[in-house]
Amino acid sequence: MNGYAERSGGMIITRMRMLALEGKLPKDLWPEFASAAVWLLNRTPSYIATENRWVVLWEEVRKEFAP
Repeated sequence: MNGYAERSGGMIITRMRMLALEGKLPKDLWPEFASAAVWLLNRTPSYIATENRWVVLWEEVRKEFAP
């Protein structure tokens, strides 16, 4: 079992539901909800306890692949 991946997937599903309910949008837009939820999660700061710092996944990926 991969707890981190399962938690991430659960967070995506939760955000998708919140976007659909709060926006009062039709359920057939679920691909857009998924895309928006992932976009938000990639730009939300996360705490890395082993390094004692906050990181934003999107910024870390950009640094790694920047020319």
